[in-house]
This record gives sequence, C-alpha cells and structure tokens, in this order.
Amino acid sequence: MLLESVLIFFNLLAVLSYLKFFNCQKHSPFSLSWWFWLTLTGVACSCAVGIKYMGVFTYVLVLGVAAVHAWHLLGDQTLSNVGADVQCCMRPACMGQMQMSQGVCVFCHLLARAVALLVIPVV
Repeated sequence: MLLESVLIFFNLLAVLSYLKFFNCQKHSPFSLSWWFWLTLTGVACSCAVGIKYMGVFTYVLVLGVAAVHAWHLLGDQTLSNVGADVQCCMRPACMGQMQMSQGVCVFCHLLARAVALLVIPVV
C-alpha cells in the first residue's frame, strides 16, 4: 500500500523519459541527451518493475511504443540502413540491459550483506 506513490513516480518517469527521448531523436540522434533519455527510460522501467510487478505494464507499454517507433524508422527513406538498424537495436538493448544490470547489482548487494552477516559475528 505504501509503495503506490513511488510506483506512480517511476511509471510516469519512464513514460516522460521515453517521450523526451523520442523528441530528442528527431533533432539529434546518438547525441549525449539521446543516450541520457534512453538510459533513464531503462532505469525508470527497471525501478517500476522492481517496486511492484504492476510496473511490468508500464515496461510493456514503453516497449510497445518503442516497437511502433522502430517500425516507422524502418520505413524512413532519409535514414541509412545502418542508422536505422542501430537505432532499432539500441532501444530494446539499452532498456533490457538496464533491467538486467540493476537486478544483478541488487542480487550482488544482498549476497554481500548475507555473507557479511555470516562471516562477521555480532558481539
């Protein structure tokens, strides 16, 4: 019950950061702000899923919108094939990479805490 406000924050942050990423893509793809907003989208989606599994719906929404935008990129005649391929591969790769790396970091942190509790006796 207490996590709904944090979940709503990360859900809205994920959607907002993807919209900022999409607007940034129109003007300057592969710029620093392009990478920032794409990475922030992945981090926000990962945090939303990590708080409650209801965040999966936001994650699926963002991935669905990214798939539609990638489909439109494939039909864009002004982009080269390599540019369109890189953009289509970077979206799910960056969003999925953030999800996996945050999960691994949390697991390693919890594992280190458990080992520290077992090794260091409490006096």
